[in-house]
Amino acid sequence: MSETVMPYSPASRSADASPVLQTALTALEAGISVVPIRPDGTKQPALTHWKRWQTIRPTVAEVEAWFRDPRRGLALVTGRVSGHLIALDFDDEAAFLAWMARLRQDQRLHILYEEIACGYEERTPKGGRHLLLRCLPRSSIGRSQVLARSHQGDVLVETREEGAIIIVAPSAGSVHPTGRPYILLRGGVDSIRTIDPAQLEEIFHSLRVLDKRGAPNCTQPSILPTAGPRGPLQLAENRPGDLFNRDPQVTWESILLPKGWELVRTVGREGYWRHPGKRGPHYSATTNHEGDGKLHVFSTSAPLPPGSYTRFAAYALLYHGGNFQAAAKALKQRYRSFPPAE
Repeated sequence: MSETVMPYSPASRSADASPVLQTALTALEAGISVVPIRPDGTKQPALTHWKRWQTIRPTVAEVEAWFRDPRRGLALVTGRVSGHLIALDFDDEAAFLAWMARLRQDQRLHILYEEIACGYEERTPKGGRHLLLRCLPRSSIGRSQVLARSHQGDVLVETREEGAIIIVAPSAGSVHPTGRPYILLRGGVDSIRTIDPAQLEEIFHSLRVLDKRGAPNCTQPSILPTAGPRGPLQLAENRPGDLFNRDPQVTWESILLPKGWELVRTVGREGYWRHPGKRGPHYSATTNHEGDGKLHVFSTSAPLPPGSYTRFAAYALLYHGGNFQAAAKALKQRYRSFPPAE
């Protein structure tokens, strides 16, 4: 880390100091590394060698020199250098509103969002949102990641984490290619909230389900219809795995509870689950999100890798070590003797 940040100089406290300079110095005093942004619509740093500020914070004198040009924008450096700062970046308002609709169904997540937003929430020039937060304790903050994309593959929501930058208010004018400003809605750079890793994990999961392309989906391997010893070709929809997925007697409780999973709570038809060995109020998976009938795992420490699973896929992984052929064979015998009720 750099030397202890000194208070504002008399020049920066004057009424002539630009809002961008004042905000940059406030961020610096709050332990956040900052860099200036070119006023040419490229959204790039106005420094030739800006990456040194990924690991150390600049001095007051350097910041005052950078922002003498009031047209320049302000970017915060995310990651450890800024006290484990993380930015949630919603590309447009539609993505943000879709997330809000989900949060209205989960009071605890909505309360968590409100806590974060009261610390820092802003509107971007394109109508999206930035939420800023810190996460502690966290021994190794991650790299930036895309949490959700559109059907066409465009980014809807992403994070800015270790070594990244996020342009913030009051940047305006030619800083953004639209010419529109970043507008602070709530909080400020000196009131950013801190959450714990379990809460961050829940926030990330709630955003990943916005992915229009679908999460990685582990389903029964495709098996071509084959001639049976006593009759015609077996139809694909009558495969053991398909019968298992449609069986009304098969529930997520019947699959997960015997393996030590705990149902934390239900919201409507959606279940919130804690994997074996996990303690505390937080969950690591959901079932039947928006009525899709699937298990969505988002904890990296769960017995199943993060992704989305049909009942048959979860059964094969949890009860047959991932051997789908063995799982299908076991179910074939079951449905030969006890066909599922229609």
